[in-house]
Amino acid sequence: MNLQGKVAVVTGASAGIGRAYALALAGDGATVVAAARRLGGGEGESRDANTLASLVKTSETLPGRVCAHACDMEVEADIVRLVDQTIAEFGHIDVLVNNAGLLWQFDALNIAVEQWDRMMRTNVRGPYIAIRQTAPQALVAPALLVAATDSRHYQALTKNIFRFLPIILGPDDTKRYHGIDERIAIEDYERCVRFYAQLIRNSQP
Repeated sequence: MNLQGKVAVVTGASAGIGRAYALALAGDGATVVAAARRLGGGEGESRDANTLASLVKTSETLPGRVCAHACDMEVEADIVRLVDQTIAEFGHIDVLVNNAGLLWQFDALNIAVEQWDRMMRTNVRGPYIAIRQTAPQALVAPALLVAATDSRHYQALTKNIFRFLPIILGPDDTKRYHGIDERIAIEDYERCVRFYAQLIRNSQP
């Protein structure tokens, strides 16, 4: 995939999936603005491989470019600044990866209100603000929604919806949808990955 000239913003980019997204986009030639709470690598900080500073260093040999930007997804002003400064410096944003999130495990009926509020600010409010800031200058493009049963919620947006799921289902499989022990077979999951990977390849000009 050739992403030369494209600009992407990736939140939660210092580690995990966000870091992988940033490196993959830069690997295909994109300019990536990688955001996380702290830049890392400063004097007196612990040596942690999962920082924006180490991400930038890791990306130095890639075709694209990774720029680090400190942003707390709980703080609206930080998110607005992230988007506005990216547009001011690069002129546009082609891709927004709302990856930052808190993955806490807790008893659903025994979570402190402060924890709940923080999780909602990071996982719901923050991504919404990022979308709100980015959308006015973004192009509307065709989308692929992997969650097939949820695609019905998009019926009001367009008449052109094609729903399909490249897995083989038996009678017992359908009973688990949105129920207890929801899952698909490993071989079906592998088939999905191969199918969507080939679909993306075939979509390239």
